Amino acid sequence: MTLQLLPFSDEHLDAAAALLADAHARHRAAEPLLADIADFREQVETQWQRDGASGIVALLDGQPAGYLFGATASNDNRGGTRIFTDVAGHATAEPDLARDLFAAAATRWHEEGQDRFAVVVPAHDAALVDAWFRTGFGIQFSYGVR
Repeated sequence: MTLQLLPFSDEHLDAAAALLADAHARHRAAEPLLADIADFREQVETQWQRDGASGIVALLDGQPAGYLFGATASNDNRGGTRIFTDVAGHATAEPDLARDLFAAAATRWHEEGQDRFAVVVPAHDAALVDAWFRTGFGIQFSYGVR
């Protein structure tokens, strides 16, 4: 398998939407109370259009297999800023791709002076959570549904 990591751009929106739709279907299988979303492209595009958004798309053998993008946001009560990746800013076909995506994206972000990062990861996906933990992330909070 050949892995290519490329800068995320508008041309990747449809592929990202398909990856997010697949991820959301897996998430809904684990948690049926989640919303039934009709337009994943709109979700991805809205996040992608945030000021300063940048990121990476992963191609395996030429086919989109994951993406990660984020934008500068307030670092809440800690001061300064961080790169924040919301729900629609990340999806992978293979959990460990998250590590490759973050390594590539964080290189650029660090060169731009960012050294704090936050990403929303579905808690039901133990392999994906583990991949992020092995990248050095931890848990700040969890969302709940009732």
